[in-house]
Amino acid sequence: MIKIGLMVDSDEIPLWINLMIEEIIKLNFVKISVILKDTSKKNIKNKLNHKIKEKILYNWYLSYEKKRFRPSKNLNINQKFKKLENINQMEVFPILKNSTYYLSDEEIEKIEKYDLDLIIRLGSNKISGKILSITKFGVWSYYSKNNNFNKIKFGSFWEILKNESITKINLYLDNDSNNQVISKSVTSIDPLYITRNEINKNWKNIELILNELHKIHELDKIGIIENEKEEITIIPNNFQIIQFMINHWKKYFQIRRKFRNKIEQWGILFDFDQKAFDSIEKSNKIYAPKDRYYADPFIIKKNEDYFVFIEEVIYQQQKGHISYFKIDKNGNYNLPEKILENKYHMSYPFVFEFEDNYYMIPETSENKSIDLYKCKKFPDQWEFEKTIIKNINAVDSTLLRKNNKWWLFTSIQFMESSPNDSLSIFYSDDLFSDKWTPLPKNPVVSDVRKSRSAGKIFELNGEHYRPAQDCAGGYGKGIIFNKIITLNESEYYEEEVKSIYSEFDNTIEGIHTFAQCEKLRIFDFKKLKNNY
Repeated sequence: MIKIGLMVDSDEIPLWINLMIEEIIKLNFVKISVILKDTSKKNIKNKLNHKIKEKILYNWYLSYEKKRFRPSKNLNINQKFKKLENINQMEVFPILKNSTYYLSDEEIEKIEKYDLDLIIRLGSNKISGKILSITKFGVWSYYSKNNNFNKIKFGSFWEILKNESITKINLYLDNDSNNQVISKSVTSIDPLYITRNEINKNWKNIELILNELHKIHELDKIGIIENEKEEITIIPNNFQIIQFMINHWKKYFQIRRKFRNKIEQWGILFDFDQKAFDSIEKSNKIYAPKDRYYADPFIIKKNEDYFVFIEEVIYQQQKGHISYFKIDKNGNYNLPEKILENKYHMSYPFVFEFEDNYYMIPETSENKSIDLYKCKKFPDQWEFEKTIIKNINAVDSTLLRKNNKWWLFTSIQFMESSPNDSLSIFYSDDLFSDKWTPLPKNPVVSDVRKSRSAGKIFELNGEHYRPAQDCAGGYGKGIIFNKIITLNESEYYEEEVKSIYSEFDNTIEGIHTFAQCEKLRIFDFKKLKNNY
């Protein structure tokens, strides 16, 4: 049992922290032993809140955002503690020395009696001294050593103003010297709204804590992944706020003009006799009829023909089904034929051969399952075989058979955060097993630029390569090819070796799936079409 203490500023905490506490309580290997309430009157957060209140223009803009963008949950609204009535609570009075707060020896002694394994600092005051070393796993925090509350409050403002496409969310191990990062995630930035970005970061904050708790439960240790060097985040002045507002409206109207009366439509790119990493500039295009789109191609070759399995979506039906079409060696192809449909959305038809049978794992995230289908008559008769993982909201599941094991690569959506940001791996000796074991360090990748799968893992010159989507700045912007360096029951490591984007063609908005079988190479591509 991991015994933890939570350090907070008051009885009222933001909704996202309440949600995080609820999720921690659900873990059967964690016990919240004590709540440490920082009651110092010289609380840094109070000072900063006073300064923020002086920024009338900034507050006005945030109120405008809240009217324009109405989230399903306001994760920053303060609430009383939930479900903590029976947990010990202890008031602490940190002493301010050189912009840092220290607890008294008497307070340290009282905390030590709880025999904590970990303290999670959810308040804004920077803590130093003996408190950092009295628990097995130290003190964790979302606040860096230098930025403290500023980075949390104003990071999104500066990222949008600088037209950044990504942001980093870190979980720190507090110490007296540098910023030691024990977990991080790279996620996309909304180009318009501070509020939307803050909500996304809060979901990620919850996810980072829960993931790290699972890791120390499995591994009984933490790992420092990097010592961060960062710029100091400052409070914007009124001139910078005005500049931000002007840029906001410019971008708003640019986006509105670009997408006015437009919808996204996916189609297929294909060519022959090209290497995996070659340019797609001269590839042939297959356009879908105006009432639908084609995406997520996978290939099986049988005799002299290539059978391409795709997601097909008819706009009016608002859900996908699985179809296939044939391409011959001369590049001739027919219209897709529907082969698999359900009451929920289906896409990403990962098809493969095993022991002289064909199988498929389509994406069925709406059904909260990862399902296996078996082909009864190739290519158009398929039936449900079994659910291999239940109660999971996972997208783009991809299998690899290596070292007599099955490795399942998938992206899991955590609560309301994006599934584009993370990659998890499960393994089993048996394809038809009911028990798939997660890697202890899941998610093994947490980066919107290279997490979500973009097709079958392939072998080239004795090395395995995993295609992944680059979703920074938008879904399916391009494809990253990652070489798998390490894959075993405890570790996964990959290196980016190549990327493919559509910068040569300004009518293509993105590509997000890759497939290759012998001489045929296929991608999908996204364009904007008139919505009439």
